[in-house]
Amino acid sequence: MSKSWKYALALFFITLAIYIPSLNNGFIWDDNVIIDHQIHTLRDARTFFFPVRTQESTPAYYRPAVGLSLVLDYSLHYKNPRGYHLTNILINLLNVLLVFLLSLNLFELMEVRHRHLLSFMAALLFALHPLHVESVSWIAGRTDLVVAFFSLLAFLSYVLFRKEKNISVLLAGFVFYFFALLSKENGIGLLLLFPLFDLLVLRKKLHKTLLPFVFFLLITASYFYLRYRAGCLVAPPGAGEEPTLFSKAITLIYAFGFYLRKLVYPLPLSMFIDEVPHELYIGLLPLLYLFILAISLMKRGRAAFLLLWILLTLGPSLLIAISRLASTPLAERYLYLPSAGFALLVPYGLYRVGRPIKKEVLLLYLLVPYLLWFAIETLDRQRVWKDDLSLWADAVKKAPRSALPHNEYGMALRERGLIEDAEREFLTALTSNSRESKSWKAYAATNLALIYMDRDEYDAAEKYLKEALEFYPNYPIALYDLGLLYLIRAKNEGENGEPNRALLIKAGKTLKRAVRADPNFIRAHLMLGEAYYLYGKPEKAKEHLEKVIELDPRSPEAQDAVKLLSKIETAGESRDEKVD
Repeated sequence: MSKSWKYALALFFITLAIYIPSLNNGFIWDDNVIIDHQIHTLRDARTFFFPVRTQESTPAYYRPAVGLSLVLDYSLHYKNPRGYHLTNILINLLNVLLVFLLSLNLFELMEVRHRHLLSFMAALLFALHPLHVESVSWIAGRTDLVVAFFSLLAFLSYVLFRKEKNISVLLAGFVFYFFALLSKENGIGLLLLFPLFDLLVLRKKLHKTLLPFVFFLLITASYFYLRYRAGCLVAPPGAGEEPTLFSKAITLIYAFGFYLRKLVYPLPLSMFIDEVPHELYIGLLPLLYLFILAISLMKRGRAAFLLLWILLTLGPSLLIAISRLASTPLAERYLYLPSAGFALLVPYGLYRVGRPIKKEVLLLYLLVPYLLWFAIETLDRQRVWKDDLSLWADAVKKAPRSALPHNEYGMALRERGLIEDAEREFLTALTSNSRESKSWKAYAATNLALIYMDRDEYDAAEKYLKEALEFYPNYPIALYDLGLLYLIRAKNEGENGEPNRALLIKAGKTLKRAVRADPNFIRAHLMLGEAYYLYGKPEKAKEHLEKVIELDPRSPEAQDAVKLLSKIETAGESRDEKVD
């Protein structure tokens, strides 16, 4: 067996052993939104490329390739989280092996001795980095795994094209680059990495890099055209006062410094980073990075390429810190693809330091304690991502002033029957003074209402649902819960076995608003069908009940819809018999 195969097998089993615990994880946070809502919007090729927008969609995100992977999982595993987690583990495994292959070829072109050992250390650093737990253990974090997979394939194809002068490999690189763009926005960082590789690693003249670059540019233009057609080209405005240009620049500097520090020293690990830190040393790290980059560029050092890999693949994610597109301005998962550059840079840097004194191998082995520390932290972090309760308990400790973690922690407590603790968390979220979107307070108010509905305190529940709709007027879940509340009251407050008509009308109007806000909201269609049935409009009821079955024929809601449709058919036959 060759040396490459031995190292590759070692990487395979180490990576598998590190992440196998995540197979036991459940669906967490956004996973349920994806499985219950967003997957049902992806029905054919058109909806993959031009997705149907729901209330849960983020207009600036355009990720058809990730959607395809989730639909394939859904068709194979339905609502069994183990299958989705297995896919994440396998994609991460492939990425580790791709980092190893890319390192082997890059270090060969850089004329590095001991390239197998360096490549193994680089891939192992990538495999064990604790920041990757968020991407691997969270199903919704798959976007970073998929964009890294296609980006690494694209770049490896380009490197092999330059080595072997094989046009078919370059054509494959074009395809992989297109899929990287269709996976996540930071795939666009490759556009500049291709010519930079030619200039800094191969040291080609500028004009010799232009022809492939033109084709990559055309692919990028096609991607932006698709984004435009899908309505994903312009980000929506954020809430609140718009920061000044100077303020945005300062935020970008500190955000970049934060990510640089996280690559080297990832603790404390947190899935909810609610603000950009402004410590002095964080602000100085980008200056240190630019200083080292400038020296490397002046000396035409190849380390400059790896330094630029970090910046260019992180660039689109840095913009989130100033654009308010996501729940938090920063996230550890955004470093998944940039960390490939870091993983190559560290062993290469140690090699360059040790080469003049002929101690390069010794210096590489100094990485072993660092890697062991990473492995321990990665294994330990798996426990936090086991379920919603452990994840949000950790998030509340690290972001105590933010509404979202308290709301999500409350939901996890409520699911386990810890109602008083859940109520406390929802009230904390509702009364928090955080700068988050008002939508999070709407979620908290809605969850409080559910507690009061369970206690049959309908007046209090109605009050909180109306408060939720003041924060977020078209919030589908609040509209659904309010419609359900009216429906329950209509049944309870009727006379002579007939529901209260006034409340039934209010239920129907509110549920109609819910399905307008989210046309694929299965439960809202089911309850609206029941409301129409009780009101005596069977044809309207059938329309919404059949929609439930169309959206997800295997769901419990579909089974309830079938039963109600059967009732409607039976009632219709009885009427026909009386007429006859």
